Amino acid sequence: MTLTNSLDILIADDNKTMHGVTPVQVDKNGEQGYRDVLVVAFTKEQ
Repeated sequence: MTLTNSLDILIADDNKTMHGVTPVQVDKNGEQGYRDVLVVAFTKEQ
């Protein structure tokens, strides 16, 4: 799955989901590439 649009979101069970990211690639002008990631985790209190 690839999130391509601004404000795209994925909600998943971290214990059941394999995940990873591809390397950040620069554009043809050789400028720096960036990846923005926001991770929010919720844990059930006992």
